[in-house]
Amino acid sequence: MSKYLLSIAIGPVQDFIAASRRTADLKAGSDLLVDIAKEVAVNLENSGATLIFPADIQTEPANKLLCVVEGDPKAVAGEAQQIAKEYLKAQWTAAYAGLLPVLQKSINEKLADNQIEHFLEFYAAWVPYNGNYEEARKSVERLLAGRKALREFQQPQSKANIPKSPLDPSRDSIVAVSDGFRVNALFYDGPLRLKTRETLDAISLMKRLRGYESTNHVPSTSEMGVRSTERIAQTKAAESLKSLKDIARPLGNAVHWSDLMFESRIKDVLDMFPEAELDVSAIKGHRKQVLDATGVNDEKIAYYAILIADGDRVGKLLSDLESEDQHREFSRKIGEFSQSVPDIVSKYHGYPVYNGGDDVLAFLPVNGAIACVKELSETFAAKMGELNVSATLSAGIAIVHHMDNLQSSLEWARNAEREAKRARDSLAVALHTRGGEAMSVSSKWADLNIWNTWITAFRTNEKGLSRGFPYELRNLAREASNTALNYDEGFLRSESERIIKRKQGGNEILSRYGSQNLFPAAWFSESRKVEEFAKLLVIGRFLGSYPELPVAGGDA
Repeated sequence: MSKYLLSIAIGPVQDFIAASRRTADLKAGSDLLVDIAKEVAVNLENSGATLIFPADIQTEPANKLLCVVEGDPKAVAGEAQQIAKEYLKAQWTAAYAGLLPVLQKSINEKLADNQIEHFLEFYAAWVPYNGNYEEARKSVERLLAGRKALREFQQPQSKANIPKSPLDPSRDSIVAVSDGFRVNALFYDGPLRLKTRETLDAISLMKRLRGYESTNHVPSTSEMGVRSTERIAQTKAAESLKSLKDIARPLGNAVHWSDLMFESRIKDVLDMFPEAELDVSAIKGHRKQVLDATGVNDEKIAYYAILIADGDRVGKLLSDLESEDQHREFSRKIGEFSQSVPDIVSKYHGYPVYNGGDDVLAFLPVNGAIACVKELSETFAAKMGELNVSATLSAGIAIVHHMDNLQSSLEWARNAEREAKRARDSLAVALHTRGGEAMSVSSKWADLNIWNTWITAFRTNEKGLSRGFPYELRNLAREASNTALNYDEGFLRSESERIIKRKQGGNEILSRYGSQNLFPAAWFSESRKVEEFAKLLVIGRFLGSYPELPVAGGDA
């Protein structure tokens, strides 16, 4: 019987996951994509296919699958596609059945079924496999790339006078609306918790329901901001922290204790539970104790970090593999890295949203982001090293406000990742403060010592270096670039040393860390690089305004 190498890609991926208003929606979309890929992988294995990627169906597969099949590859691919569609339909049916009958009446079932039927992107390509694995794999990947480029550009069903879904504007809302495009008030509470004009499509509504019904608590962006203080408060303000949790616990899932850390939210909680007779002064007192003990103010608990990481040139590494067994072992190591991601992220009090293959999406407290991404990059390199392969990870971190639009925040993180991927083997950090100038800077992993040195310097000498120093350094760079004189590294570094010496505690910092560590030669060869270095210091100053995060133990 003839053998074939079959490659399958399932989508959409990034846009599908990112189309979320709540973090629970985001996680539900991620889990749904992984579950569909796993259903396809199981079906392939049950049909007699030999899986290559993923090597083990127990791992969370990415949206790409590769296997060896015997017989008719078209039939195998067709069955896999049908399995994926049927699984998605079953998930929608279960979600719809969980709604109250009065809410079901406000759902356009016919439109919802049409959206579910035509949502998935499924691409497959195959080539005869005569034993020359390297040649067959390159051929099938070229065919798959061509198939994806020629995908059907079928427009979603659309009708006049029906509002679009705010999370996926290409699709009509399946939720009935009244005058002013307002949804039924019954949707405001319960599992959907829709806003007045949150007219969702079928996929977005299903993600909302899955996120609500999940037994796995998904931290909100607000909770993730507060996590910058929680571990520290466990030792420095344990009683106040416990009191806040005890107050929130009887209020159910609608309120998390972290909501009480935001003064504006306290009133919202009172309005939601007037019968609870909450002691506002006690809540504010406990809140102040936690903030004072941890040294994080009202402004700082409002920020959290989004991390997106991806392996560099993985496609090139795969193209160098000469046998099926080598690829399977490569897949196994990628799977081991993916399985390690949740524990690593949890160690830094973060939450892993997606970890498929070498792709990672996670939320983290601001003061845990740099250390977490460092461990991820080292773990990835170590796993590849076990194959005697030199491979690197690039990552983007966006530091964002908890009230920023989630889709916008994810795009900022993705832009940071793109910036890092351009240089490869790099980390890009983007700072998006409210009312401030957004800025980002990319550096090689070897420069993490620079990040840590300056973060520690700002943390230990916040008053002396608080604001002026990074901007004075930026002004130096701009003045140098605007003159006809060709300032060399020596001049730029000596001027930087002169500036820091004028700051309170500057001489002590210069003595403790040394000029070479504070002002690395690679960043001071020209004024343009000095200006980039000044951005690093601005972001480092922000990170240094948080206390160091304890990392022992952890819970997601």
